[in-house]
Amino acid sequence: MAQKSEQLFLEDFVEGQRFEGEPRQIVDGDFRAFASLTGDRHPIHYDPDYAKKTRFGRRLAHGLHLMALTALGAMSLTDRLEEAMCCAPNSW
Repeated sequence: MAQKSEQLFLEDFVEGQRFEGEPRQIVDGDFRAFASLTGDRHPIHYDPDYAKKTRFGRRLAHGLHLMALTALGAMSLTDRLEEAMCCAPNSW
């Protein structure tokens, strides 16, 4: 049986505390899935040739895409907050 992670609650956090995330490379399939979900098909996100001609020189992930990757539930810290959430994951 897997050991349960130490649970954290509001009072366990201090100002300035940091929690490291796990690195993740956003690949072409991720870009395409985000476009499918949102309808955002701006070429800066999906067309390498177009993006090369911009001041960035390469494709950029959409800001909302990056934000979604840091959302509670999308990161490893979520397991440590399970008991502090309003509802248990299996009750959805």
